[in-house]
Amino acid sequence: MLADVLALLSSNDDWADEATHQLLTQLAVSDPSSEPRSKALELLAGNKEWADEATRQLLTQCARNDSELDVNIRALQLLSKDRKWVTHKETLALKERTKEWIHTAQKPEIRGQAACYYFKYIKISDPLSSIKTLVFSQDIDGFHPYIDPFEPLTEEHIAAIGRRANLSDEKLNKMIEQISTTLGWNVRNGR
Repeated sequence: MLADVLALLSSNDDWADEATHQLLTQLAVSDPSSEPRSKALELLAGNKEWADEATRQLLTQCARNDSELDVNIRALQLLSKDRKWVTHKETLALKERTKEWIHTAQKPEIRGQAACYYFKYIKISDPLSSIKTLVFSQDIDGFHPYIDPFEPLTEEHIAAIGRRANLSDEKLNKMIEQISTTLGWNVRNGR
């Protein structure tokens, strides 16, 4: 509900003033719920007058430091929409932050989400990165519900990925080996 109010405030030219800007900036870092924080970032980045260096710095801060993966990822998505906003150094730092979530998140669902996002939103110079995004989602679509990367991937799931992506067995096995190497364990066996 708060997210809807924020959207209404920022969409009305008469209300999209400095007070609304300050409210959104405050909510982006201090609201106890991740949904309003993400929405506030989205609204700040989406307003031409507010999409400035201060907003870029706020997005970078949230991508690196927010306690919720959803906010980290949303901030990263918003940063990546404007190539001049994110440097190579920041991209590498954000990539490592997302990988950290894979290894340290307490909830299996969050680890799976982080694994999908690691390959989806972090641009890796890899022709299979868009397919790797699908590996840790049950429906092989890169979205919820996610599969815990600590659990073994079933051969049925791996075969379904190959069919969906139209990969030969050789390419599919090579991709699974690359994912295992990237994560630091054999995803066929689990961690």
